[in-house]
Amino acid sequence: MGILIFLVLLSVLIIGHELGHFLAARHFKVKIEEFGLGLPPRIWGLKRKETIYSLNALPLGGFVRLYGEEGEHQNDPSSFASKKIGERFAILSAGVLVNFLIAFFLFIFLFSMGAPSLVTTANKNYIKSLEVKISEVAKNSPAQTADLKIGDSIVGGIYADSKTERDLYLYQFNIEQFQNWVKEHSGQEIRLVIKRGKELQDKVVVPRLNPPQNEGPLGLGLIETAIVSFPFPLNIWEALKSLVKGSLEIVAAVVQNIRAAFNHEPLSVTGPVGIAVISSKTYALGWHYIFSFMSVLSLNLAVINFLPFPALDGGRLLFLLIEKIRKKPIPARWEAAFNNLGFALLLFLLFLITINDIRQFI
Repeated sequence: MGILIFLVLLSVLIIGHELGHFLAARHFKVKIEEFGLGLPPRIWGLKRKETIYSLNALPLGGFVRLYGEEGEHQNDPSSFASKKIGERFAILSAGVLVNFLIAFFLFIFLFSMGAPSLVTTANKNYIKSLEVKISEVAKNSPAQTADLKIGDSIVGGIYADSKTERDLYLYQFNIEQFQNWVKEHSGQEIRLVIKRGKELQDKVVVPRLNPPQNEGPLGLGLIETAIVSFPFPLNIWEALKSLVKGSLEIVAAVVQNIRAAFNHEPLSVTGPVGIAVISSKTYALGWHYIFSFMSVLSLNLAVINFLPFPALDGGRLLFLLIEKIRKKPIPARWEAAFNNLGFALLLFLLFLITINDIRQFI
């Protein structure tokens, strides 16, 4: 299910991205040779007029192949290379723009209907529902032994009093109340009622009397989360803030990972396998979290594609900027060589990230 959800989400976002390039190219009357979903080799293709619509074997990308995009046919008015710099810039940046728009409208939808969020002083007046969620499970802790997992919501706690044979239920508590309740029953068997996805489960656990340093009796990290809904026009303002803040955080994460790579430190990056695992866990949490994850994924695609790296849209935009400064285009063979090198580096990086995902998630 995780793989299926991952492929559906990724396919929707990639189709939107490539559709941006496609429509912009159509607008500027550039001949489109192929519109492909996935990466070659081609599995299936259908030609309509001058364009081949194809389905390819590797479901990790997509592409629009434009006539003259490698700098050839500059004298043909239907060639990409014959267009003005501004028109080429619009065509190349259209995919990124669509991903930004998808993220923005998903943010608006979420903030209208209810977006999962940490509880803050700024949003506490717009909370629809409040939950205490597990954010961390310490290794070799009672929580790990009881099969408590990150993302579980703690609904209540039951303590069986052997003298009175009476169950004590704790509902609608905050983190501090729950922690105090657990400490009161350290060394005694308690039963936690948790919500995992849409199901309620009971987990029997014995809080430790003397937990390790920086760990509580159960070995849990807890956060208060809520479904937050904002009225119009606050929902649009919150969506815009999320778009800008999220974009800056992604850029900061890229810089941090580049610095870590040069310092031979572990990278904090997730690839296709990790995203598939996260998709599966997100599905279990409900539709609010699915759309929230989709908006973040779309924003990541937009920002990453806009980076000035060969083979990405940002790399090709960089070549346009250099052409504008030089007053003449860069030789097509040079640009092709840089793009091919960039593509090879991306595939190698994807391979390394996938290996890291397998070690971490499987």
